[in-house]
Amino acid sequence: MATRPTLGDTGKTLETQYFGTLKVSAQNMSAFQRAVERLATNKPKPGSLTPFVPFGAAVELTKRFQPWDSPELPGKQVASDLLEAVGSMLRQKGYRNASSELKFYTAVSPSGVGMESPLDLFHGVDAFIEWGTKRVLLDLTRNTSKGFEDSHDNRIVINELPDYGDEKERPAYKKAIAKYAEAIANTLSEKKEPSREVRSRTSYIAPEFR
Repeated sequence: MATRPTLGDTGKTLETQYFGTLKVSAQNMSAFQRAVERLATNKPKPGSLTPFVPFGAAVELTKRFQPWDSPELPGKQVASDLLEAVGSMLRQKGYRNASSELKFYTAVSPSGVGMESPLDLFHGVDAFIEWGTKRVLLDLTRNTSKGFEDSHDNRIVINELPDYGDEKERPAYKKAIAKYAEAIANTLSEKKEPSREVRSRTSYIAPEFR
């Protein structure tokens, strides 16, 4: 069963498929709009309905409008697989409780609701993963001139993935997830101390990349 968007689809379709969208609809649009306006520091630019919201406030706003009940259990295949792989790699590094502490948040705006997600629109963040006080930002792109090598600091660039619904592409999909998860785990684990009994181990390298 094919799951990859066609070439005619937009980046928004890919973001929605991989990460889901904020829980904003006609029913709660006014609440979202009021929240954005309370946090805004500037008026919307001409042609836009969304006023500028600073990064920290945009993160907190994003958390309030998540589409699933628990950020530990995102309801999209890619988001779930990525979070599970990050947790596995952190456990290999000695952080035994990492899987239960990791949280995934989408920042993607649903189509057709007017006001955009400030975190996505102004700060280029499609989703983020948190572990305690640590945070990694995810930037999903279909731009072939921009890729994983453009990742920096706590921002990871993710390109279009192989089709997870295609048996032939499944191994390549798992390998890609492992690559991104390893980068996320390495970033999250910086300056954190692992459990004593495994502190002397070398850094974990995903089996696909050994």
